[in-house]
Amino acid sequence: MRYGAVMELSEWRKAKKISFDECAALFGITGKNPGRTLQRYETGENQPKSEMMLRIETATEGKVTVGDQLKTRMNWKALREAAQ
Repeated sequence: MRYGAVMELSEWRKAKKISFDECAALFGITGKNPGRTLQRYETGENQPKSEMMLRIETATEGKVTVGDQLKTRMNWKALREAAQ
């Protein structure tokens, strides 16, 4: 089950032609491997904390909303459950 149309973070990043690492830096993602963290956000494998979701929405000028990010996570969970 898909939860409606979303502006995927990956679509936005690819349209801007920026790498995972560049995009992670733009959003202020830190840690051992910020690019991999961003990749997990894009797929829905991990859900950013609310502060990060707001940062992403602001940095994308509202193109990727908090709602879009939540739908991405819900879609990932639904696909995972369907595969079990």
